[in-house]
Amino acid sequence: ASITFKKRPDGRYSALRSWAFRQEGPAPLQAGVADVRVRREKRANGRGTYTVVLISVTFEAKAGAAGALSSIGDTDPADKDELTATYNEPDPAVSLAPRQAFDRYFDRVIEGRRALLREAGVERPDESVLGSVLPNDLVSRLAVAELDGRRLEDKELSWTLLLLLLGGNETSTALLTNLVWRLLQVPERWAALREDPERVEAAVEESLRFDPPVLGLFRTPTRDLTLHGVTIPAKAKVMLLYSASNRDPGIFDEPDEFRLDRDPDETRRHVLTFGFGHHYCPGAALARLEARIALRMLLERAPDLQLVGEPERIVPFNLWGRATLPVAW
Repeated sequence: ASITFKKRPDGRYSALRSWAFRQEGPAPLQAGVADVRVRREKRANGRGTYTVVLISVTFEAKAGAAGALSSIGDTDPADKDELTATYNEPDPAVSLAPRQAFDRYFDRVIEGRRALLREAGVERPDESVLGSVLPNDLVSRLAVAELDGRRLEDKELSWTLLLLLLGGNETSTALLTNLVWRLLQVPERWAALREDPERVEAAVEESLRFDPPVLGLFRTPTRDLTLHGVTIPAKAKVMLLYSASNRDPGIFDEPDEFRLDRDPDETRRHVLTFGFGHHYCPGAALARLEARIALRMLLERAPDLQLVGEPERIVPFNLWGRATLPVAW
């Protein structure tokens, strides 16, 4: 089963989340890069041996604050297999176990924060408990956020944490695989970046435009709406295709061409890959930063990288990324 949270007319649900992200405590978006490590590991499967490149980026949080989700803690060993399974498998019979495992996991996380507040005798927590009663991280900030007397309910909090965890994992991975795939498809693209690393930002923005990790998402109109002569009734399910908007010929020259000569600032202004308005992805800046760092490291440490086979796409119909990306150097 899935849960859809409709945006309240006053937008308070979105505003509560936005408040937590804007605070200085969870600082990955304002952080400096403390360490970047690249290592190779030999692995094997039924088709033979291969090498994986693991890029680890450590962020140094501003003012010593904890990272966004750093204090969540370990998972229950009973849930580990389900948590690493594919949450977005289209077959409900396959996705049920990981969905239930995520629910159990975040229920424990949220209840742990509530228990700390009860032990301290705090009935209506605010920012003053951060760093003392509660860890100063995004989980706690979401738990204490209040706007016009409204707080996030536990289910809303759990859903937000799930989106953060998946968004920082599946979609970021898809961005990186899409980016490297397109660059290696045409070797001249990879060579151009190797010769001029300053074009890395343009490459990342063009990848986000050309291959958005999320092709589209469903929305629920709160009232009848007529666009271009077509009426969309209230409460109808509408799928917004970011991938289509990113190739609007009225906005982009040669929209179906992957080009490294586009102005990254101009591209960033027009793409809808990360959504818009209330639904804008709060991790957009971090995703861009991760992609730039990873690409620069690959160009530096694997300059002769090349594609040696056709990649396979990931399973979910509304997501776009590579499940496999065979390369050599």
